[in-house]
Amino acid sequence: MVNGTDSREGWWSKFRRGPREREPWWKTVLSWITLPFRWIFYFLFSTSGIVLMIVALIIVAVFVYNAISGGTAQAQITKIGDVLSKTPIIAPAFEFFKIIKEPSRLERTYSFKGEVDSNQENRELGLTFTSFKSIKDRFLEKEPISLLATVKAMSFKEDSQIKFSCKDTTSEIQGTITPSEPVSLEKNIPKIFTVRCEINPEQISLVDKDVRSERIVLSANYNFKTEAYVPTYTISDEKLKSLQSQAVNPFIGIDDPKLNENTGEAISTYNYGPMKVLVNSQFSQPFTEKGAFVDNPYYDLTILIETSNLGPIYQGQLNKINNVYLYLPNNFELAEEEIANNFDIVEQVEDEDLFFTRYKLKEEKINQLNDQCKNYKYDILECASLWERGFTITLTKFKVAYLENIDLTKYFIRAEVDYEFQAETSKVITIVKSLVVS
Repeated sequence: MVNGTDSREGWWSKFRRGPREREPWWKTVLSWITLPFRWIFYFLFSTSGIVLMIVALIIVAVFVYNAISGGTAQAQITKIGDVLSKTPIIAPAFEFFKIIKEPSRLERTYSFKGEVDSNQENRELGLTFTSFKSIKDRFLEKEPISLLATVKAMSFKEDSQIKFSCKDTTSEIQGTITPSEPVSLEKNIPKIFTVRCEINPEQISLVDKDVRSERIVLSANYNFKTEAYVPTYTISDEKLKSLQSQAVNPFIGIDDPKLNENTGEAISTYNYGPMKVLVNSQFSQPFTEKGAFVDNPYYDLTILIETSNLGPIYQGQLNKINNVYLYLPNNFELAEEEIANNFDIVEQVEDEDLFFTRYKLKEEKINQLNDQCKNYKYDILECASLWERGFTITLTKFKVAYLENIDLTKYFIRAEVDYEFQAETSKVITIVKSLVVS
């Protein structure tokens, strides 16, 4: 403190404070003379700040109004939305909001473990859009709109066909596709080709806007087949009880990366593609001829189909189930009621030195899967989520009809699902009244 005045006091505070007690008389006189001027300056300073704030708000309001009325805001929102829909890092956030809107999504997260086949040849399977672009990003009003996509596709399914379509989802305008006829694929041969999408500009009107953005979506519907298998071990009931009584793990010495030898849980494996198929039993292995429970020789078996979770490689959703096949080792059998109600025995096949009985899901059961939105009266959101995420194809029961060996023996249970998938990609183009920037 200096003479009763805080030395840290700012000059502006001193300026507004006016005279203090015990100051020299000439300072007091000077303070009273300058007092009106200090308050005038203070008023002007405060008013100018308020005026600047009001001007800034007006400028922002005018900018927003012009952006909305001129179409700039709509154009930016459309572009941002399209970018976010393709960004993998944003996907978990979108999924979180979908779960909030539809909590049942969490219930369709299954406990079965599965992993994709590491076979390098499978990495080319399915359909991917390597590019989707137009000659330019900005078109004049009524100017023809044309976009080209490069498509890469391969399938190990015979007679696969791809049907393309495109749509302006902003203005709800159906586009014209070339080639208009389905594109055929030869088994195991990759194919790269070009697809053209044309949008009729006469159906897009700017009205009183200067600019407008349109989101063009290109879709490809194609048939695909996903195969899955799970290692399956059998042992005689008597041998298993004997080992357990001695606290001996029946899987000791078994080198199988698909099996947890401590819990008897096996991992289902599926090939690369837009959807994954899981086939497994909730019962721990090994399986015996007596079953897990007294007087019940049957084990459960589930076949699921879900999104493959291979990132942005396969964008789209499941469209339709065509056929479902189940392969059981010949010494395994489905429950009689399952054959009567759900499956047809197709044939016996030999594969990899193992014999299988091939079962096919009845057509009426497949129709029920495809019509489940209508059968269960799902609304649009629930139905879209169901076909986007996947669902349980069937719950069935099997038993070990007889043992080929009383000791631990390895087999495989396989499943094969033939389905239609709709892949998608998108591009945002901008329509303007004039290419000349004023």
